[in-house]
Amino acid sequence: MKSWSSRVPPVATSGRMSLLVLENSQVTKSRRNTNLALLALTLAVGTIMLPFSGSQASGLDAATVDEFPNSEISRLTATGLGKFSHGDFAGAANEFSKAISINPKKGELFLQRGLSRLEGEDYKNALVDLNTAYELDKANRVHVLICRGRTLAALGRSKEALADLDKAIEMEPKIPLTYINRADVYLGEGDDERAIRDLDHALKLDPEQAKAYLVRARYYKKRKENELALKDFNTAVKLDSNLIDFEKGPDCRTTRELREHFSKSLKLKSDMTAEMVERGMAMERAGEYMGAIKEFTDAISDSPDSLEAYRWRANVYMHMSAFSHAIEDLTKAISISPDDASLYALRGKAYLEIGKMDHAIVDYTKAIAIGKDSLSGLYEARGLVYSRVGDSEKAIADFSKSIELDPKSSTAYADRGLEYILKNRHHDALTDFTASIERGHDLAVSYKFGAQCRHALGDVKGAIADLEKAGQIYKDQNDLFGSRQVEKLITNWKKGPSKT
Repeated sequence: MKSWSSRVPPVATSGRMSLLVLENSQVTKSRRNTNLALLALTLAVGTIMLPFSGSQASGLDAATVDEFPNSEISRLTATGLGKFSHGDFAGAANEFSKAISINPKKGELFLQRGLSRLEGEDYKNALVDLNTAYELDKANRVHVLICRGRTLAALGRSKEALADLDKAIEMEPKIPLTYINRADVYLGEGDDERAIRDLDHALKLDPEQAKAYLVRARYYKKRKENELALKDFNTAVKLDSNLIDFEKGPDCRTTRELREHFSKSLKLKSDMTAEMVERGMAMERAGEYMGAIKEFTDAISDSPDSLEAYRWRANVYMHMSAFSHAIEDLTKAISISPDDASLYALRGKAYLEIGKMDHAIVDYTKAIAIGKDSLSGLYEARGLVYSRVGDSEKAIADFSKSIELDPKSSTAYADRGLEYILKNRHHDALTDFTASIERGHDLAVSYKFGAQCRHALGDVKGAIADLEKAGQIYKDQNDLFGSRQVEKLITNWKKGPSKT
């Protein structure tokens, strides 16, 4: 879906824009952004070729000079289209006004200014422009009628709006937007049967017309068919994230607020959130982290208090080493579920990774205080933080508590063994590395550190035997660096009794 800033004005041909060009333009081949499709329908001015984005529209090369005799009109029109594409409707109308002052007989200019005023909700002046365009620009009358129908409906003149839209359909029956606009008017008049018939026909012409789903959602909502209403609404937003331009709830300024407003009006919660979280989890497992982030972000937009979306997005950020983003998500998740020990534990790990040790200790301590499961792992994790800050006594105490809670933990023995080495408690360290090996911890590392303990205790033969075991494991793992490191150490120890 394209945002306002990426809208591309249609490529027009000299003279009247044919329906074939319209239906095969870049705009209508892609997923339709409804506003952009409207632009394609109504800016068929037959004068300026603009195959570039609005940000480029301020400069025309020789190939884009149109049939106007005054190049200043070309420049003003191009600038106006650029401002329109960026959502500056008042600025666009101002540019077209300047062009009109140069050539007040050019109907396309009134059509362009009328559309700009319509999108800017200046309906009375838009109607004046569109009436003038209808008289001056016979080639584009279908598009004028579509715009004027919308304008009259906005002014509460429903019968006149329907007359314009009926005439537009009679002149050209294959434009989906005309049926959508007429259905909207029918709904306002209470003629639900005709409204749904028009919407179904619009979707038959183009199954990806987001506004058709939006208007049909309002139809279902009116009939209290809430599940169908929510399904159509979510389809509409999925097809076009810019529907905020069409469907404004009270104080809605973003798509998220719009979703929330619509869902609350139905007194339902979208089940799409869970689906998006599931898709995100599957992508995380597959290592597709950016796709997972998008799914979780969409889930949060759909349901701003989705605990699982924040939890899992934080988890992906951890994989990506985006620890500050993870901390933000976890802080939000904790505000939603303040008694969830796993959230504090994960945030503690994130703080550890960015060096905020005090924060990490606070979070792990909180997790231990409120946690019921995995307490052994929490003590071990806090012990690692104490180790990093040089507090060996507290680290050893936490590793010991971890082992007490889970005697089968291989890593806690290895962690405590390293702390014992730092305190020159080689007997205790060797005991722990032996226990770690028995429990299947990374054997090469445990054998290597166990060898250092034996060497420090004077058991050179036993130390070399452990190193040889470590070296063989490294070779089996194709770890050349580890293997060479061990071989060098064996060579040095075989030379003599040195303990260094």
